[in-house]
Amino acid sequence: MSTRLLLVIFTLTGSLIMMTGPVRAEQ
Repeated sequence: MSTRLLLVIFTLTGSLIMMTGPVRAEQ
C-alpha cells in the first residue's frame, strides 16, 4: 500500500466529512 494511495483516501474522507458535516447539523 503506497503512501500516495493513503493520502488520496485521507483527502477524500476528509472532504466527505466537511461536506456532510454542515448538512447533518442543519437537519
